[in-house]
Amino acid sequence: HSLRTTSIMLRACQRHFAPRNQLRVYVYRTLSGHDASIEEINEANELWHGEVKIKLTNDHGWGVFALKDYSPDERVMVGKCLKVEPEQGAHTIQTDWKTHVFMDLPSRYSNHVCGTANLGIKDNEHGAYDFYAMSSISAGEELRWDYSTSEYEIENFKCSCESPLCRRFVKGFRSDGSRARAIYGEKYIANYLKTKRP
Repeated sequence: HSLRTTSIMLRACQRHFAPRNQLRVYVYRTLSGHDASIEEINEANELWHGEVKIKLTNDHGWGVFALKDYSPDERVMVGKCLKVEPEQGAHTIQTDWKTHVFMDLPSRYSNHVCGTANLGIKDNEHGAYDFYAMSSISAGEELRWDYSTSEYEIENFKCSCESPLCRRFVKGFRSDGSRARAIYGEKYIANYLKTKRP
């Protein structure tokens, strides 16, 4: 997409969630819909220098890594909506029963892990989620969260996270909600999942 198209997407997202003056959105040069460009990744790494870094993992593509230590309940990343999608996509995150959003970096590239996440999510004013340390995090650790705390249903997600609690197939909150609540409590589950489904 061109920078002009990206700006249009951001304006639409702002109108959907909050007045312009309540949002601080960083405009990246590329919004591919699936994978970020190296330029976009470099810009995000520069913006978040000293805090987190996007880099390639050994076995599951891009990931986000801590560049410093974080204490439990400390905010690690702020996710911002760049685009509202009508349906779930490869890099979208669900924020309401019928709303899926495409987040900015680095949040977009934080990977899933079953049951042993070091990040938890909280709804924010930017139409996405803030990511908080669920336990002490050391510099160098990959930052991962459980997708079942935001996605109501997930199809065809065969998991290979290597967690001792790996579910093998991640199906979302509809199937794994009781397990997610037992592990993460109400604190780190998307707000809409705590309401009655329309």
